[in-house]
Amino acid sequence: MKLLSGAIGVLLLLTLLTWLLLRSTDLNTGPYKETLKAFDDFSLAEASLRRGVLEARVGLLARL
Repeated sequence: MKLLSGAIGVLLLLTLLTWLLLRSTDLNTGPYKETLKAFDDFSLAEASLRRGVLEARVGLLARL
């Protein structure tokens, strides 16, 4: 009985992993590309903000 329940558990796990693998290979790349662009835009804005903060710090330190 333990062997049967273990085999069913392994079969369910393999089924789940196969389903997740097939779901991850989405051929509709439009939304995926838009999401990546949004992340890139956010990273660029964050880097620009950090650069501005560093420039402000350097400006304040140069005055002292």
